[in-house]
Amino acid sequence: MRNSFIQRLTAILILTLFTLPVIACSKTDESRLPQADVETMTPAAEENQPKEEIQSSEKEPVKEDETLVVARVNGEEILLGSLIRQTATTEMIFSSISDMSDEEKTEKIISARLEALDLLIMQTIIEQKTAEYGIVLSDEDIARIKETVDAKIKSVEDYVLKTYPDLAEEELNETVEGLLKAQGMNYDLMIENLTKGVLEDRLYNSVTADIDITVADEDIRKAYASLLEEQKSAFNRDVAAYETALLADEVITYRPVTCKKVSQFYMMYDEDVIGMINQLRQYNSDELANEMIADQQTRMKEKVETAQQLLANGEDFFKLQSAIACNGAYSINYIGDNTTRFSEEYRNEVKKLKNPGDVSLAIPADWGVYILKLEDILQPEEVPLQEVSALLGAQLQEEKRAQAYKDLQAEWLVLSTVEKYEENVYTE
Repeated sequence: MRNSFIQRLTAILILTLFTLPVIACSKTDESRLPQADVETMTPAAEENQPKEEIQSSEKEPVKEDETLVVARVNGEEILLGSLIRQTATTEMIFSSISDMSDEEKTEKIISARLEALDLLIMQTIIEQKTAEYGIVLSDEDIARIKETVDAKIKSVEDYVLKTYPDLAEEELNETVEGLLKAQGMNYDLMIENLTKGVLEDRLYNSVTADIDITVADEDIRKAYASLLEEQKSAFNRDVAAYETALLADEVITYRPVTCKKVSQFYMMYDEDVIGMINQLRQYNSDELANEMIADQQTRMKEKVETAQQLLANGEDFFKLQSAIACNGAYSINYIGDNTTRFSEEYRNEVKKLKNPGDVSLAIPADWGVYILKLEDILQPEEVPLQEVSALLGAQLQEEKRAQAYKDLQAEWLVLSTVEKYEENVYTE
């Protein structure tokens, strides 16, 4: 039953841990990092599956020799174990597809491993170049990396406890370790991967520091015209794409509809109360859970009123959080008239916000309440070139730097001695 339990929670690890570099590729291929939304990803419902059925459906995989050498890069070995860790998530997904034959799964796994091997080879070259350039981390860097990984582990623990509040400490630790293992990860590897990512950032900045990234005005005008045409087509076809672009902080040249920029402050209940609420719902005691939520909202009333007043007076989030001594989260949202991403109550409160600076009433949520503040109203228009010229110029400069770094990587690869042993990539 433990394996089934871990499988149900694997989604948590994917959404939480893949904000760290799996193969430290912050400048090589960021599109490979999967994205997920914590509010939409839920563990699969397997509670009613008989234990015997679970046991019979799980095949014990053949153990591969992880010490096999799959490549050498300038004499440095890459082992099969490193490759398997990079493809663990992909292989788990393939293994779960019921309408795919074993032969097809094997073919896809081999293909994924060969692709990952090329990335590992490039990563090894980057690590060698990092050492060659004498790039090292300070004690402060190392401490920040550890804090980041500790926070990621804590967020997984918190989410597991909110979903399964009955877990004892020992079982919680075992579950988190199982989740990490299911992704080919452990604490030390998370530290190692994040360290590699930081070092590569330093290498990137070092080798591109003297590159001419001057951008001509004509290039900016061409980029503006191209982006305007592209966004007109995309945003008129799908307004949700416009909101997504806003949330991603993309350069916007076209606004198809009126859209409100809203800052949201999420005031959360106490952690132990959240655990109790989830425990009650787990045992189908929704009435008691709702009573507890109502009690929490009553207890939070004074803090909510204080927060509303401080927001109306222009107080920033961090001072606000300190002033009311409350767990909370701050974010920016963009909401148009036809937005469907939020509850009806949330959308209705947004509609009541008429002028920048207006503050909403408290909006109940699963684990707390939202308070909204209208920051701006974005009107439909073609955004003038002069308003986005500096942003486009900076974007084009960064694209030139990224291309120069990519060219350097290709040059490093050509100058390296690389030996692949593809027969060792998959040995089951």
